[in-house]
Amino acid sequence: MAEILKALDMLPTKQRLTAILHDIEGYTKAEIAETFGCPEATVRSNLHIARNKLKKILKQRLYKKE
Repeated sequence: MAEILKALDMLPTKQRLTAILHDIEGYTKAEIAETFGCPEATVRSNLHIARNKLKKILKQRLYKKE
């Protein structure tokens, strides 16, 4: 979990908050959109980008440990 939190800290604010609210806290995309005052499509986009960046960051960290 510590590696995931470190990777989350590397994301831009909106992407980090979107990923935390949706994937960790369990908020719906509609709830996040309302909180941020943006379209739900923006939330979907931020979540998609955040997840892809997290995968890349975590893969890089994994390969460095080996």
